[in-house]
Amino acid sequence: MSNTAQEWTQATVHTLPTAHQHIDNAEADLSDFIGLFLRRKWLIIMAVLLSTLLGAFYVYQATRLYPAEAKLILESEEQNATGLDSLVSGISDEDAEMNSQVEVIKSRRLIGQVVDALDLQDDPEFVPDLNGPSLRSKAIIWLKSAVGGEVEIVERTPAMQRQKAVDELTKNVSAKVLPNTYVFLISLETQSPEKSVRIVNTLAQAFVDDQVVSKQESTEDAIEWLDTKVGDLGRELSQAEARAASFRSQTERAVTEEDLAQSNINLKNARGRLDSFEAQLLSINGSTIPTTDRDRTRLANLQRDMNELQAIVEKQTDDLLIIRQLDREAIAAGKIYEHFAQRLNEVEVQKGLQESDVRVLSAAVPRLEPTKPKKTLTVAVFSLLGLLGALAYIIISKFMDRSFNDPADLQRAYDIPVIGTIARAPMTSRRALLNYVIKRPSSAIMESIRDLRTSILSSYDGRVPGEGSAGKVVVFTSSIPAEGKTTSSVLLAINSAALEKRVLLVECDLRRSTFRTYFGPQTELGLLDALNKDDSWSDAIWQNEKMNVDVVFGGVSKGRNAADIFASSDFSRFIERVRQRYDLIVLDAPPVLPVPDARLIAKLSDKIVYVVSSGSTPSSTVAAGLRSFETMDLKIDGFALTQIKKNKNHGYGNYGRYGYGSEYYKN
Repeated sequence: MSNTAQEWTQATVHTLPTAHQHIDNAEADLSDFIGLFLRRKWLIIMAVLLSTLLGAFYVYQATRLYPAEAKLILESEEQNATGLDSLVSGISDEDAEMNSQVEVIKSRRLIGQVVDALDLQDDPEFVPDLNGPSLRSKAIIWLKSAVGGEVEIVERTPAMQRQKAVDELTKNVSAKVLPNTYVFLISLETQSPEKSVRIVNTLAQAFVDDQVVSKQESTEDAIEWLDTKVGDLGRELSQAEARAASFRSQTERAVTEEDLAQSNINLKNARGRLDSFEAQLLSINGSTIPTTDRDRTRLANLQRDMNELQAIVEKQTDDLLIIRQLDREAIAAGKIYEHFAQRLNEVEVQKGLQESDVRVLSAAVPRLEPTKPKKTLTVAVFSLLGLLGALAYIIISKFMDRSFNDPADLQRAYDIPVIGTIARAPMTSRRALLNYVIKRPSSAIMESIRDLRTSILSSYDGRVPGEGSAGKVVVFTSSIPAEGKTTSSVLLAINSAALEKRVLLVECDLRRSTFRTYFGPQTELGLLDALNKDDSWSDAIWQNEKMNVDVVFGGVSKGRNAADIFASSDFSRFIERVRQRYDLIVLDAPPVLPVPDARLIAKLSDKIVYVVSSGSTPSSTVAAGLRSFETMDLKIDGFALTQIKKNKNHGYGNYGRYGYGSEYYKN
């Protein structure tokens, strides 16, 4: 018999709403995420709790660091105590100079002085190798040994220890200029409050002392330079004075300003006498040319006297200029010499009076409360990371999960109605499960089975099969094993029998029989025995009077191929026989992907229920199983979403699915 889908009125099939059928799963709104987080609240709580405990453990075992701070202030530049101008300048208040001094504080030279003063080269905090090789070093040595490499053992020397301590202290110490001030702040954190104070105060004092030493060294350099300069200037002064004295000694007598003035007067008088005589000649002779020997002699004498005086004036002028130049050079050399000699005396006085331009404003004091680790903040960060990690895991799992948790998602994906949502069994033992559902008929799992039964029975053309009508055959299958297919078929048969209907449960898996784990080894007969052509076929049907269900066990194929058995006329005749005797026949078929049995069985059924395990079966697997039915032109009549966990997808079944049915269950 072919699949008679026309006998089922789809208008009366119990389906989920499809108003959002074309909405993609990734386009979940905020309420979906809130619901998702609420459903996974215990995961979130456990993640936050675990992260908080991890943070508390970290805080408990973390190394505690104690801070120390010292402040130094730059003094304003004042006149030296001696009243003398300083040749060596101090620190200026320019930003560049202030920042340069910060680098001086952190220089290896000053850090090295602190290391030497406090013997930090022997402190394991600054030289971790003193406690033995680190885990990283041990791992490297082990790896080299494992690959047969040569392990080089470096002998630790005092110089190496000192260098390591300097490096470590340089890395940890902090120095900066406080904004809008002339204050330097030096800070450090170590494992001991006393150690932090000693190191910071020692470094601050080293910086102050360094300022004095630096000035003294500069002063000594200035003294050395000035001493050399004064010696050179003294020699230059002596040479200038010697040149002036030598020139004077070379002249007949020293020429003075008075001598030159008198010589100029004499020259002027001689020129006047010559001019007067020439004027007299002009008035007598009408010409300046003398006409008599006497006049010519007199004119020649006057000219000779004037020329001699002119030569004397020129000679005196040149000598006086030279003397003046030599005197100026000697005077200038003397002044320069006196200036530098005075500066030399001043610097020598300053040498013993140098002071630092900075002073300690406030020395470091011990602080008994560690600053690291920050307990509250650290634990809060760990808790926040746990929360964010849990939320991220849930969101990523949501979008990476290719299985189905929500019946609406399953229905939208394949446009096939979900006719039942089966709760996860509260125990793993199949025998215990039967006892459980018999004692608790109103439990959540039985309510979800009852919902599935209602969906199946309501699709019988508006009527319930009864006496005088052919029984309907429902086949249960799935994509792969362990999707709850057998449990659903067994519970459906038991629940349907409670309506005082004749129900037959047939195990059609001849490869992997499981019915005996539910009902026990009640009979040795099985499905192959029920396929007999004679009248003894009904002997293979085991009647469970307690549950009012007839069962046919699968048994084994006894050398025959299972697919051939289900494709045979014997199996078809068996289905026709049981249709006449029972109101409902439930066939538990094998999974569709591993073997073709389910498709052969489904050809003889009236309704195919395709079981999908919630949160387990990938969508690609479901799609592959559905395609296998399409190849045989078989239509899946409905999905049964099974193994739904409590509170997942807002509850169980048609009540719990909308979040208000838990009070109806009696688990």
